[in-house]
Amino acid sequence: MWRANPKAWVTRQFFVQWVNLVFGPSVKKYLQENNLPMQALLVLDNAPAHPPNLEDDILEEFKFIKVLYLPPNTTPILSPWISR
Repeated sequence: MWRANPKAWVTRQFFVQWVNLVFGPSVKKYLQENNLPMQALLVLDNAPAHPPNLEDDILEEFKFIKVLYLPPNTTPILSPWISR
C-alpha cells in the first residue's frame, strides 16, 4: 500500500487505512489458512503515526486484533532487530 502527503510522514489516517486494508485482512487470512485462533497482537511504539486508541478505529471484522503500546523510550531496548 502506498500513500503520500506533503510532509512525507505517515499520518493517523494513513495508518488506520493500512491497519484496515492491509494488516487486518492479511492477519485474518493467515490465521484462517493455518487453523489458528482468531487472535492477534499489534505491538506499537509511541511514534506520532501510531494513534492512541487505535482499537476504536479498527473495523468490526478485525476486532480480534488487540493493540499494545510500548512505553515511551523503550523501543531500542525491547526491539530485537536493532543492533546494540
